[in-house]
Amino acid sequence: MTAAESAAVREAQSPEEPDSPRPTAGNAQRVSSVPTSLPLPPSPAPDPATEGSESAWWRPVAQRASAVLGAASSGGSLMHAAPPSLAEQRQRHHVAASRWNALIVRHPRVAWGYLHLVIKAVLHLIEWVLESPPRLLTAIVFIVIIAIWG
Repeated sequence: MTAAESAAVREAQSPEEPDSPRPTAGNAQRVSSVPTSLPLPPSPAPDPATEGSESAWWRPVAQRASAVLGAASSGGSLMHAAPPSLAEQRQRHHVAASRWNALIVRHPRVAWGYLHLVIKAVLHLIEWVLESPPRLLTAIVFIVIIAIWG
């Protein structure tokens, strides 16, 4: 095998690299005068915890979820806060309405407060009934009796 044949075999076996053009007789002058690509940005250092792991995307997600759940399970979160009673909520609506001096705005604000209290009372009742199966069964029987004889 001659030197030219062995060079041709090596070229055929090695993959072409697009970043490093090989000069030939036709484009030798162009290759030497025109840059072919921008320099590559530095690659980040490999992280040993994620190196070789294809499922490493979940680690930051798990850390964020852990932080959120940790904050939610602490004592000062909304999950641990008691809802205001209906009397407290009524008082809040009256205080909010008293900030308006114009009667045309104050009375609709109080009306909105009472509408909110009615909706809140119905939701509290539904929550109370759904709290235990015997209460739910009793409520269903009560509603059926009212529907039949009411």
